[in-house]
Parts: sequence; structure tokens; C-alpha cells
Amino acid sequence: MTVLRLFSIVGVLVAMAVAAKGGMLPFGGSGSSGSGRAPLLQQVDKATFTAAEAALDAYHAGTATYAGAPAIPGVTVVGATATSYCLQVQAGATVEHETGPGGAVTTGPC
Repeated sequence: MTVLRLFSIVGVLVAMAVAAKGGMLPFGGSGSSGSGRAPLLQQVDKATFTAAEAALDAYHAGTATYAGAPAIPGVTVVGATATSYCLQVQAGATVEHETGPGGAVTTGPC
């Protein structure tokens, strides 16, 4: 197992643990969606982006670039350069994206 793959796996596990503790996943934690299914789906999408960011940060730490980053389950890396990336997630007809590093999740494609 390569160091980059190990960082990716660790990043995903950490992001899932944080999301579960904060109530962003449908198991664990003390959070509550309270108003039905839609807010929970939005929070799960945020957890997906958080895990993808962690994987890309680990890749960048080992290579000094985001270009050529490996595939991330559930996320499309639409564009990646030495210093930035655009991640996209589609759930049904809804598409959200994040331009990073440090960007916010926004409705619509990259």
C-alpha cells in the first residue's frame, strides 16, 4: 500500500468519524435532522466533500500538486491543477460543487 493511498484512507475515516459525531450521518452522534429527509441529505453531501478534501490534501502533501489526484468514491474531480481543484457531487438531479482548497459547497456544476 502506498503512502498516498494510506493518507487517503485515513482522511476518509477521519472525515466519517467527524461527520458521525456531529450528527451528519444517519448513525451515531447527537445531531438531529429534525425537519425530515432533505437536511440530512445535504449534511451527508457536506461529509462527502469533507472526506474528498482530506484525500486531496493528503495527495497534495505527498506530491505538492492536486493534478493527477486519484479517483475519490462518490466525487468527481472535475479539474485539478498544482494549486486548486473543483469537486462535484451529484445526488439525483441535484449537483453541488466546491472549488478548493478552502472553498464552500455551492449548488450547480463546476
